[in-house]
Amino acid sequence: MSNLRTKNARILQTLKVHTSDVTSMEFWGNTLLATGSSDKTVRIWKWTVGEGFVEEDFSPLLGHKYGVTCVRISPQVSICYSFIF
Repeated sequence: MSNLRTKNARILQTLKVHTSDVTSMEFWGNTLLATGSSDKTVRIWKWTVGEGFVEEDFSPLLGHKYGVTCVRISPQVSICYSFIF
């Protein structure tokens, strides 16, 4: 597939903190990103002007017995859900 959007696409930032495959991610608005991974962690990132996505101080969220397959952020941004299927 070739179109104007893919021809002009470029990588702005690579987040390399997970130690295994990222299996899920969820954006909330323009500022938050949650990522779930086979490394059994959920990480929360906040967009900072001039720096890009920066991992929050309380991240990573630990305690998963298996790799995380799905993450969701509640509409109130008070809860981050993670699932293992």
